[in-house]
Amino acid sequence: MRSAILLTVALWTIAAFSDEPPAGTGGGGKALAARPFTIGPDTTIVIGPVRADGTIDYVAALNQAWSAGVTDENNAGLTLMGAIGPGQNGTPMARLRAAMKLAQPKDGWVVIDAAAHDEYDRVLDAALPWKEADAPAVAKWLKQSAAPLDRIVAGAARTRFFIPMVAPKSGSMIAIELPYLQSMRGIVGALKARALLKLGSQDFEGFRRDIMGAIRFSRLISESPFLVGKLVAVSAEGLANSAITGASTSGSLTADQCQTLLNDLRSLPHSRPMSEGFERAERFTMLDYIQVAATYGPFAAARYIQGDADGAKGAPMDTSAHDWNQAMRKINWWYDQLAAAGKWSTHRERVAAAAKVDAAIIALRTQHPGVLELLMDIEDRTLMTMLPAIARILVRQTQTEQERLLVQISLVLRAHKARTGAYPESLAAAWPKDSEVPMDLFTRKPLIYQRQGEGYLVYSLGENGNDDGGIRESRKDDLAVKAIR
Repeated sequence: MRSAILLTVALWTIAAFSDEPPAGTGGGGKALAARPFTIGPDTTIVIGPVRADGTIDYVAALNQAWSAGVTDENNAGLTLMGAIGPGQNGTPMARLRAAMKLAQPKDGWVVIDAAAHDEYDRVLDAALPWKEADAPAVAKWLKQSAAPLDRIVAGAARTRFFIPMVAPKSGSMIAIELPYLQSMRGIVGALKARALLKLGSQDFEGFRRDIMGAIRFSRLISESPFLVGKLVAVSAEGLANSAITGASTSGSLTADQCQTLLNDLRSLPHSRPMSEGFERAERFTMLDYIQVAATYGPFAAARYIQGDADGAKGAPMDTSAHDWNQAMRKINWWYDQLAAAGKWSTHRERVAAAAKVDAAIIALRTQHPGVLELLMDIEDRTLMTMLPAIARILVRQTQTEQERLLVQISLVLRAHKARTGAYPESLAAAWPKDSEVPMDLFTRKPLIYQRQGEGYLVYSLGENGNDDGGIRESRKDDLAVKAIR
């Protein structure tokens, strides 16, 4: 899907100019006599590093910003890389490990045993305490993976997360590879499975250590400057949180254990906000593309968009007829709006701000319907196609916040039953008097709580704001926690 979008942008880019590419393109990378844009905080955002051809090295700039304050001692990224397989020669993972000069892990890495796949899926889907006899292949695999999983748990105590951006050959933003993100959910899934196995064996401290390590590591991953990294982080955290909900609703925890987990959750560091993705990484990708078009022309930009960023940098081309400073300022204005939308404190405010951005994009498109889009400035056409789906991202942010509250609510309710023998008739009856009962973050109204037989159902109305009875059949439906007994 992304490739198709980028190809469309590439064709639009070529259509924006009538000049043929200069003869002899395909090498050189020499600077124009005068740079076609001005380096500064309102255009390029960063002022360096500057390449020999006069363009900004955005990959290096992003690495510098992300790695500020990171050391070998506080960097959980090194821990993660030590738990991931080395990858075959020529693969993104192998290239990343080579760039970081990392040796292969001596005591193995986390790779699911093919013989355990079916059992593993059942364990994760059930999200309940289990015993070795319930899934012997998974239990065996977890024992074999003990060393790398223990390293992840220990590494979760670190305070920073950084893995350098590597862009083979070209050093362009669009060529950056993030292979470690593909392994993150698998590692958290393994910790979830092991934690629930320990709880099934009455090892509460082992459960606590593994699941809190998984959640903490997920939040560290949210330091990734790219939106995709932040989305992987919240997905991984949701996987870990489901283990706590399963433990509490199955009656596997005492009141003291519930309180211990509550204290742990409330003391965890906050994850980084989604809006940070718009501040640098996503913005830099767009600015990098624009500076290639400004310096080397539309055909080079087309090759850049299609992934041939190294071949894109041939002989410079005179594109001075276009105001590239204004193009960069326009891009920065849009990304400022996206970042600002994510900083509002409530879901309703964030969605309203996102709706204004969407309306502005629609207005931009309606000014040039159909083939008239080809007459638009290159930056406008690129923005219409490549701006992230801001509303969807902000909804996911609220869902994550709501899921965290529901996990805590499940622990409070289980603790109440452990102490009194029954679930409360209302959330307020169980909630500590020195704090407010959590609200439905989507509606800013009380969560719906129902006693059902010996159990309960508590839920948020979710994205669509409709009462679906606590049933979630699509991503817009209710977010719920249910206990049968």
